[in-house]
Amino acid sequence: MNKHPRLPAGFGSIRLISGNRRKPYAVHPPSTERDPKTGLYVRPPALCYVSSWYVGMSVLSAYHAGNYKPGDELIMEREFSAVLSEAGLNDFCRRLLDNFAVITGRETGGRTLDEVYQEFMQWKFGENAVRDFSPHTMKNMKVAYSHLSVLHDRPLKSLSLSEMQTAVNSITQGKYTVTSAVQLLRQIFNYAIPRDYCQKNLAQYLVIPKRPDHVHHDAFSDDELDMLWHHTSDPIIAFVLIMCYSGFRLTAYDTLVVDLDRLCFVGGIKTAASKGRTVPMHSAIVPLVRMYGAHPRCSQSKLRVEMSKRLPAVGVRYLSPHSCRHTFSRLCETYGVNENDRKRMLGHSLGDITNSVYGHRSLDELRTEIEKICVHLPG
Repeated sequence: MNKHPRLPAGFGSIRLISGNRRKPYAVHPPSTERDPKTGLYVRPPALCYVSSWYVGMSVLSAYHAGNYKPGDELIMEREFSAVLSEAGLNDFCRRLLDNFAVITGRETGGRTLDEVYQEFMQWKFGENAVRDFSPHTMKNMKVAYSHLSVLHDRPLKSLSLSEMQTAVNSITQGKYTVTSAVQLLRQIFNYAIPRDYCQKNLAQYLVIPKRPDHVHHDAFSDDELDMLWHHTSDPIIAFVLIMCYSGFRLTAYDTLVVDLDRLCFVGGIKTAASKGRTVPMHSAIVPLVRMYGAHPRCSQSKLRVEMSKRLPAVGVRYLSPHSCRHTFSRLCETYGVNENDRKRMLGHSLGDITNSVYGHRSLDELRTEIEKICVHLPG
């Protein structure tokens, strides 16, 4: 049996209804509304029910031409009575679809990337998902997808490797965001292939652009840090400085152990090298830690909002909390902190079995290194 021609996005749908029916095909106009909870398109009510897929095709063609009226399908039923063979009908339908593509500027050939993405996200995170994923995973995918907006309205099967690579290369955020975007495209194609939305996964050939090592795109400058040191009476700014001179990820501060006797922090999240590490307090932030503690006094989202208000108010550009970690890394490099000790304090893998197994460092040795960072305190 020949397959019916694939209907393009925005054309409508012809759905075969189960059961023994005289008119088993439901003809639906294009979807225009999304479910506010799932974000997926909601199928509108059927225009009519017909006995043949080809009659349904004629109904949709008349609908797009503005000529369809309820009851017209009865006339079409009579006109289609075995005039053409099935092969001839398929050829006729393909010509109609080609005309639709010319009129609307759409390519025939299936769903857009956005339509497949919405369906994929519902499959991966919806009520019937095969496993549970964290909200963080969903958020990361949504952020990665937002950076691919130039591809959203393109039919998935017509996307070329070169235009996907161009979209990936144009992402100005860090390597993590770029990697997430590439991985998301690969997953969408893997989802689409068995559902016959496309034939092959070109995204598997995408290359993650190489970024130079130790480039700090989002780090406070020395001048900005000097400005912040003049406003330590503000607890938000004080916490920003604590983050800049300790280097932990924002979420690690929720559970960070503050040892004021040994003047160090103990904690960390995410990787084996990062968890439970000990980082000495830089002498400049000890008074701030004694006064305010080293835990955020509000939620992460609230902290970002407050930073976006208070940093510009004191003449410093707004950077994200994670930029404080980049700032710590930059300071370590600027003031000659030993490379392996910088990695230890940031919780990075040393990448060398000799250092990772035998290269232990005492708290005093790490303190000597971190104190290399110069701080120009006001007054």
